[in-house]
Parts: sequence; C-alpha cells; structure tokens
Amino acid sequence: MKPFIRYFFIPSFVFAITLNGYSQPGVTDFSNEIKQNWENFKDAWNKFDAEACTSIFAIDAVYIPPQSEVRNGRENIAAFYSGLFESHSSARYMHETISVTRHGNLAVEQGQFSVDWTRMDGTLWNFEARSLAHWEKDDSGEWKIKTLIFNMP
Repeated sequence: MKPFIRYFFIPSFVFAITLNGYSQPGVTDFSNEIKQNWENFKDAWNKFDAEACTSIFAIDAVYIPPQSEVRNGRENIAAFYSGLFESHSSARYMHETISVTRHGNLAVEQGQFSVDWTRMDGTLWNFEARSLAHWEKDDSGEWKIKTLIFNMP
C-alpha cells in the first residue's frame, strides 16, 4: 500500500465516517431532548403544576412508584402529582440521567432523582430514588415516557 493511502487517505476516511455518524439528526441529540424534557418537568414540578409535569408522559403511560398503586394514563399520573402537591407547601426537584440508550424510536434511561419537600407544617424531608424510564417517540416526533418505574436506594 502506498504511503499516501496508508497515512492520509485511510485516517481521513475513518474520520469522515465518524463525523458523519455524529452529525446525523437524531443520532446524538436524542439524549439532549430527553434531558430537556426533564428540565421542563423540573420547572413544572417546582411550580406545583401537575398537568405540565405530565406533558413528558405518553397519553397511555404507566407510572410505577414504590409502595403505591400503579397509575395508568397521563390523567391518573397528574392526579397522583396533584395529591403530592396539595400536601406540601414547596418542593425542589432534581434529576440526573445516568445513561440512556436508543433503539430506533425507543430509548431506555437509567436515572436518579431527589425531591426536597416542605410539608404544610413547615417540616422538611427529602425523597431520593433510582429510576428506569422507557421512552418512545410519539407521532409528532417528541420523546415521551411510556413507562416509569422507580425505587428508593
């Protein structure tokens, strides 16, 4: 093999293929879209807006909290959040995506979150959890949570 091909052409070809794979829409930006959904969720949570919180969920989502009944559908998830918000005067939600893997129009995210709560009587408490979310692109191309399960470490 000629030195030009070995030292210039092959590395340039590999570099171009690598760049092409990273620049395709949807190849790398999906994790940023999911993280942005969590930012929107966090903003809604901190405002105690249960309806806005559920905007990241599919209409037929399944929500599986620990030590509580399974909630099916966005409406039931919103009712769950409303109940939480009604019994507290404030909350600060934090979410961290540990890993997210895409499989076509599906993604699986491992995460963790915590909530610093203030009860109506002024007492403080903290809730920490690990989560596993199954995301799916909806008909409009937006990532929505299809299933969310979480537990306490």
